[in-house]
Amino acid sequence: MMFLSGENLLFTGGNKNVYQHPSDLNKCVKISIKKPDLDIQLELEFRQICLERAENSKLIPQYFGEIETNLETGYMFELIRDFDGKLSETFEAFVKRDDSIKNATRLLKDFRTRLFKEEIVTYTIFPDNLMVQRISETEQRIRIIDGIGMHVLLPIPYFSSRVAKAREKRVWRKFLDSLLDIYER
Repeated sequence: MMFLSGENLLFTGGNKNVYQHPSDLNKCVKISIKKPDLDIQLELEFRQICLERAENSKLIPQYFGEIETNLETGYMFELIRDFDGKLSETFEAFVKRDDSIKNATRLLKDFRTRLFKEEIVTYTIFPDNLMVQRISETEQRIRIIDGIGMHVLLPIPYFSSRVAKAREKRVWRKFLDSLLDIYER
């Protein structure tokens, strides 16, 4: 059993807390704080059905399985870090810090291209669910850490590229609308 404490807490979200894995700096443990945690269920379902897409993705963190903790069952994922070992920042924090809309736009275009190419199905994209990972002094990429999967009985986009791309275009438009809020603050 893994012991987690407040010292390990990295992030608190609406549905889960994210803890630093106590013995592996490149992993985190997500613990659900809302029951049932539909987010985790949807993501794990996507990963199971679309195993090859999930395992080969450059966008979504690797998943390492469930683990029993002193808090309850946890879910181990890759912790998104920069090339220098620092935690990557959220896209929302990046946009607030970096005044170059050109840089943000370039990152988003690359992310969107990759998202559609990898056929990652999301139910929503929020700026704080995207991490800007510095992969070298001069290169960055966006990774998505939450909102993967979808809320439906029959997940047709998991099986159809055409339907997946059409769905992601709708999700993408909603995401772009949410970005306007950040730039207006």
